[in-house]
Amino acid sequence: AEASEKTIEVAVAALQRRHATAEGQREALERHLEGLECQLQDAAEEIDGHRIELNEQRVAHQFAESQVRALELAADRATGSERLEAECREYLQELRSSQDRRSSLEASQTALVQRATDAEAAATAAQ
Repeated sequence: AEASEKTIEVAVAALQRRHATAEGQREALERHLEGLECQLQDAAEEIDGHRIELNEQRVAHQFAESQVRALELAADRATGSERLEAECREYLQELRSSQDRRSSLEASQTALVQRATDAEAAATAAQ
């Protein structure tokens, strides 16, 4: 009877250790999931910021395009005017810079969307 009682105590202790280990693993997974959720939220906020900046760049780009068109029309009417030609070149350069920035922002947004997707997939897998 004493040996049987000792066996039961050892088994109970082993079960308690397993339970404590499982509980620790569950808590670690919950913390990991919370971290992934924070990363996902940060990525979403960063994407929103890039969307806003991208929209601002689009508006600036459209304005620059309209200015270029206006300058091209003025240049057509005043052919030979060096000042207008220089202004057209300057606006064209600004337009190219705006296009480069827009492309860069779009690439950055695509990368952020991929990061958010990856973080969401990791969070789903962790659950």
